[in-house]
Amino acid sequence: MLNNKTATNVKPENKISVVIVESNQKFCHKYSFAIEETPDIALAKMTGNKSEAIESIKYYAPDIVVLDLLLEDGISGLPVLNGIRSLQDSITQPGFLVITNNKNENLLDYCTKFMGVDTYYTKSLKFDSDDFVSKIRETYDLVSHCGVNMPDKYSQLPPRQSSSNADKILRLENMISARLEQDGMFIGKSTGRAYLIDLIVLAVQSRGMENYVINNQAEIVALKHNTIAQRVYRNVYNLIKRTFDFVTSPLYESNSSSPFVCNNKHRTPFSVIAFYAEVFRDALD
Repeated sequence: MLNNKTATNVKPENKISVVIVESNQKFCHKYSFAIEETPDIALAKMTGNKSEAIESIKYYAPDIVVLDLLLEDGISGLPVLNGIRSLQDSITQPGFLVITNNKNENLLDYCTKFMGVDTYYTKSLKFDSDDFVSKIRETYDLVSHCGVNMPDKYSQLPPRQSSSNADKILRLENMISARLEQDGMFIGKSTGRAYLIDLIVLAVQSRGMENYVINNQAEIVALKHNTIAQRVYRNVYNLIKRTFDFVTSPLYESNSSSPFVCNNKHRTPFSVIAFYAEVFRDALD
C-alpha cells in the first residue's frame, strides 16, 4: 500500500515525472518503452486500476498524469481525474494528458471545461513514440506557464475553451430546452431535466450515441453536477417516464412531432437522447 503523503522526494531531478493510467497491456508496453528511451522524462508508475492510480499520484506527485479516458471493460478513467482535482488543497496538482479514441473537438472541449483536462493525445494503431513524448513535453510546458486546468467547481479561473465554442454550447442548450418544452417534457421539480440536456449536448458533440456509451456520458454529467452516474441515469429515466405518462394522457393535446407520443420506442434514456442528438446533429457546425 502506498503512503498517502505526497512523496516529493521520489521525483527524479531535472526530469518530467509521469504516472500513466492505462489498462491495455499493448499500449502500456509502447508507452513504457517510449519513455525509457527519453532522457528528460521518467516513468514513476503505470497502472490500470483507478484506486491504485489515485494513490500513486498522491505518493509520487508526478508532473504529468497520462490518463486513458476509457479503461478496459467500459470503465471510465474520469473518476481518477476528478479524485485528484478534488484534492486541490492537499496535493500539488499534476497536468493531465488524456488519451482518447474520440476525435470530436466539441466533446473534448466539454471535458476540458468541466473535467480539468489539460491536453489530449489521440490513440492510434500506428503508435508514434516521438509524437507521444512530444505531447508529454507540450503538456508540461503548458501547465508550467499557465498552471493546471482546474474545473469550474474548483477554480475561479476561466475555463480553457474558446468563447465562440462556449457560445455554441449555450445556444444548443437553450435550443434543446425549448424543444423539450415543445415536445411536452414534463415540467416538475427534477434535476433530471438539467442532466438530460447535458447528456443530449454530449451526444451531439460525439455525433450521436453510436460511438459513445451512455454510462460514460452519465459519468461526465455526474462529475459536472457533483453527483454519481446512477443518480443521473435514474433521474433522467424517471423524468422520461413521467413525460411519457403526461403526453399520452387525455390532459395533453398530442403533438405528432414529439418523441414521447405514438408508441413506447422512445421511452428509454438511450432512445430519447439518440432522437434529439439526431435533431440537433448540425447545431455545433
